[in-house]
Amino acid sequence: MTILIPALCVCALAAGLSQLAVIGLSSKKGTKLRTETFYLADSGVAIGKARVRRAGNAAVGVTTIDSIAGGTIEIEIATLSEGVFRVRSTGTIGETEETVEALLKLHDGFVPGGAVDMTLDLGAALAIDGASVTLLGSASISGMDHAADGFRFADQRDAIHGVAMNRVPGEVGLFTRIAPGATLEGVPDATTERADDRSATLDAVRRFARTNSDERIHGSRVLGDADTGSFGSPDEPVLVYAWLGPRDSLVLEEGFTGHGTLIVEVIAPGSESALVMRHSASWHGPILVHVDGQSGAGESRVRLENDARIVGALLLHVNGAQTATRGSAHLVEARDGAAILFSHDRVTTARGFAAAAPQTVSVLSYGIR
Repeated sequence: MTILIPALCVCALAAGLSQLAVIGLSSKKGTKLRTETFYLADSGVAIGKARVRRAGNAAVGVTTIDSIAGGTIEIEIATLSEGVFRVRSTGTIGETEETVEALLKLHDGFVPGGAVDMTLDLGAALAIDGASVTLLGSASISGMDHAADGFRFADQRDAIHGVAMNRVPGEVGLFTRIAPGATLEGVPDATTERADDRSATLDAVRRFARTNSDERIHGSRVLGDADTGSFGSPDEPVLVYAWLGPRDSLVLEEGFTGHGTLIVEVIAPGSESALVMRHSASWHGPILVHVDGQSGAGESRVRLENDARIVGALLLHVNGAQTATRGSAHLVEARDGAAILFSHDRVTTARGFAAAAPQTVSVLSYGIR
């Protein structure tokens, strides 16, 4: 089995370089070689993670892989306890060697990388002047595990990051703005830019919802307290699919309460927020917002305010092939007591997600040895 790793670019030394210049270039070459070797080892962790997700205990063992860069990767997978695995990956190029180790947990059902989980398809063109995630006032995002009513469990073995984004090539990064009084927390860290690319799973959930939803919404709509009860209950959660075109918004307000899975597909969003929750509105379960098409500057794609609450997870999927977010638009903004609280039970048992992702893997720890 081979993996594609970019070959090292070695520049020839001109004959007239001084001794100092030669030493400097040798140092840079050594640093670059070590960096390339690290990436080789890091790719081995990704391979090991995929094997654990696919095969579980059957993935245990040691494998050596040759790369086209002339190096090798040795991947060792071991079981530490029920559902917990250690992946140790050693990359070697010539005499240079780097080892990366990760502890993984295998879950039944879909588990996001964070309470707010952003998946950007390859090719996503983002030019954001401000932060991608903004917390103002006493707003909070928590990757700690909560019950469906928002009660925080003492046992946090299923806790995840607060905000997660998959790795994206280029200069696109995760930016968070946290004002005084706001809270962002998670395990093992509040944020990560190393989450899995969940595009295939999220696409499968979206397609499932299009044809299997209990409730359908087309175009702008406002749901208030009078609509509570029409969108699920704690014992009978529902699957809701909403299709929004340019300048459309789905607004949950005035104490509205929903239970289940909410899928919001947004085509060419304008300057308005696609999903707005305010005035103590709440949703218990996962919310997936899929953004497709050119997106203008203006409001955040998702905005929570005035004690609105999500107990489950908020997932954003940006279609990289067709989407560009321009100007100062934020992806998520929460303010004035709004909260996004992770609930392992509400997400892993959610209709649509349970069928699309029977098993997922989360990273408990990651480091260079």
